[in-house]
Amino acid sequence: MRILYDYAAFVMQGRGGVSRVLYELFKSVSELGDVEVMLFAGFHKNLYLRDAPQEVKRRIIGWYLPEKVIKQRVFMPINRLLFQVYARCFRPDVCHLTYFDLPRLPENCKVVITIHDMINELYPEMFAVDDPQCTWKKKAVKRADGVVCVSENTLKDLKKFTDLKNTETRVIYHGNSFADVEPISLTFDKPYFLYVGSRFVAYKNFNFVLETLAHKKIGNNVSLVCFGGGDLKSQELKLIEKFGLSERVLQVSGSDELLAAYYKNARALIYPSTYEGFGLPPLEAMGFGCPVVVSSAPPMPEVVENAGLYFNPNSSDELAECLKGVLSKKIRKRLSDLGIQQSRKFQWNNKADQLTAFYKQLLKNYG
Repeated sequence: MRILYDYAAFVMQGRGGVSRVLYELFKSVSELGDVEVMLFAGFHKNLYLRDAPQEVKRRIIGWYLPEKVIKQRVFMPINRLLFQVYARCFRPDVCHLTYFDLPRLPENCKVVITIHDMINELYPEMFAVDDPQCTWKKKAVKRADGVVCVSENTLKDLKKFTDLKNTETRVIYHGNSFADVEPISLTFDKPYFLYVGSRFVAYKNFNFVLETLAHKKIGNNVSLVCFGGGDLKSQELKLIEKFGLSERVLQVSGSDELLAAYYKNARALIYPSTYEGFGLPPLEAMGFGCPVVVSSAPPMPEVVENAGLYFNPNSSDELAECLKGVLSKKIRKRLSDLGIQQSRKFQWNNKADQLTAFYKQLLKNYG
């Protein structure tokens, strides 16, 4: 079976969740013995491809360019043309599209696409009126022979907006990309809760965390560390000052190894989103024995199961009770042990097996 992955996600992202999980899937599938796998990345800015091990790079056709050079409107059509030429030579049985660009493919090649979330459809007010992503996604799903969703909830939401009666679907969860990351050695003088990722979009619910910490008087000596997501913006700093949290909130960024150190030493990860397609930080945190305090909104119960403390993402009282609970050593130890066990269910080699089984099923069903 010949499998070909395309360029789109790696032109769009230098680093990020979508390109990372697609790289991990490609890498894991390429390690299987009974398939021939290639990734045509073309001209790209992706750091995961740039820094891939040599044995993985042998299966990547692409040329890394700095992010300031890569312009999607220029390089997407160039890559599409080059990909189409390469696909005619490689003649894949399956092409797994990494985004919603739709290159022409050889006859009889089965098309698979991954749906990571339905945020654009569920939160249209957050996007420009003429944002084309929903249209692109619908066209891509219509063209696909098979659709992979990253959670049961994502599949459920996809069915609300798209006719899937002639399309094979499969839920395949992400693996834990931090399973092999070694934390750097750091000394932390003060206890802290951890928040990871973007803070600026409404469904991430970050301001709700600040309000809860300010109004519920939770462990006044416990800080909140925000990892990634960019520097604190002026409106965030004003809100933090208003809530009297200026001495307790800080933002840091850095390598995977640095983030691993923050996971390992946190009192808990707070994950308050009202919606996610999957939600990687709780999985990453659990792998390091970091207790997770997560929103009860889907799909977090699918990922965390009984290994975390849940709160209604609209209830400061519930979040406060969870945070007070995880300040107890006994509760932290229980959640830490459960989290490590839970994280072991999410291994990329298992996901690769599930994905190739899906490819084979499509080839069998469609001939």
